[in-house]
Amino acid sequence: MMQTLLTGLAALVWAAMGSASAQEPPDGLDPVAPFFAFETGPVLIERASLIDGTGGPVRRGMSVLIESGRIAGAGPDGTIDAPAGVRRIDGAGATLIPGLIGAHDHTHMPGAPLLQRAASRLYLAGGVTTIRTVGAASPIADLAMAEAAETGRAAAPRVSTSSPYVSGPGDAPVMVQPASEEEARAFVRRWAETGVDWIKLYRRVEPDIARAVIDEAHAQGLRVAGHLCSLTFAEAANMGIDTIEHGLVSASDFLTGKPEGECIAGSVGNMEHVDPDGDAARAVYAAMIGNGTALVSTLTIVESRFAHRYQGEERVVRYLAPAFRETYEARQVALRSIASTSEPSAAFDNAMRFERAFHEAGGLLAAGVDPGRHNLPGFGNQRNYALFLEAGFAPEEAIQVMTLNGARIIGRQDELGSVEAGKFADLVLLDGDLIADPGAITRPRLVFLGGRAFDPDALLSGLEGRVGLQ
Repeated sequence: MMQTLLTGLAALVWAAMGSASAQEPPDGLDPVAPFFAFETGPVLIERASLIDGTGGPVRRGMSVLIESGRIAGAGPDGTIDAPAGVRRIDGAGATLIPGLIGAHDHTHMPGAPLLQRAASRLYLAGGVTTIRTVGAASPIADLAMAEAAETGRAAAPRVSTSSPYVSGPGDAPVMVQPASEEEARAFVRRWAETGVDWIKLYRRVEPDIARAVIDEAHAQGLRVAGHLCSLTFAEAANMGIDTIEHGLVSASDFLTGKPEGECIAGSVGNMEHVDPDGDAARAVYAAMIGNGTALVSTLTIVESRFAHRYQGEERVVRYLAPAFRETYEARQVALRSIASTSEPSAAFDNAMRFERAFHEAGGLLAAGVDPGRHNLPGFGNQRNYALFLEAGFAPEEAIQVMTLNGARIIGRQDELGSVEAGKFADLVLLDGDLIADPGAITRPRLVFLGGRAFDPDALLSGLEGRVGLQ
């Protein structure tokens, strides 16, 4: 039954991809032309400060040439030969960075299972040019979106796609809960046929099912991500999982007396008592690094759990649809009450320290937004930058985590994630000096996707009050 269903889904996705013309985006996405800042052609950005995504220091007075959708050259001002008729952009006082790569992003959020139009435009407007959908509410739509983005037919970021969630007994009925290892393997094979890149394990997955999924996924050329609970980080890493999501908030490694293979409450409450520099944490880092398992940060959604932390602002929440805005405002009232009667805990500080310590130990750390509450696509990705600085990352390190490291996770580091000649011209020109003014991350002036320049204001226009509806 499951195999028949998935074979049918595979047929549907290819039909959806092939149904649109070369000019028209799939249903639920907008065409690109209304959002261009100017006509496509050679572009030379001059006199900019460049943070190139490799982790190297900022370079001042830099020029970057864009031709045929690629970075044709990057160097000090006056060293780049530009073709006749090139469009020159004065980057004085601005910072040029690679397009952000959201390594844990979605085109849905709780209560809104399909947000492709709004999410796609919000991501691009926020400087996010590539996303990885870690677990999909609508994999078929995301596959069509990925194809449309790569071919330039839609105002959407590039997409590394994923299957529906795989969990275990007691989890949401919409999640796949294989009854046997063979059923788990069949699930992976069928979704491999549709063209997804990732399989997502969720909190209640049983150990034997997780092993079967990871083994079969790797055999099919796919990779596996996990939002864990039943499995500890170390157990999943030893099984060969490729990425673990969310950081300390989902780590059950530090729960005393946790039954093997069972998801029990307690990880969030225990965060305050975990020492990210202690022996137990270092053993977790060693298991992950030794098995090539990356960690994907979603600090901005984790932060929203804590009443004493940032809880959004008008520039962000004005995009929420009315019902979601009402929920947000009611939640703010409740959080203010909690904050007025309690003291800040060390829990969120430990979450930041955990990620910093993993990075310093040599682990591969990337970042995403995991939309929900006031944490919206694009805006939440930008918020991650401020949190990485607070955690002790240098600006150049934070940009590397949010760009090149994400490209490494999705296997596209040779063409995305840094400002280097030959790579796709996925770039963001920020209004301001990002080193001196961290808030510049929230002010994209131009967003380039494959060399085509998008106007962030145009992308945002008309979305006010719409997130949650489309």
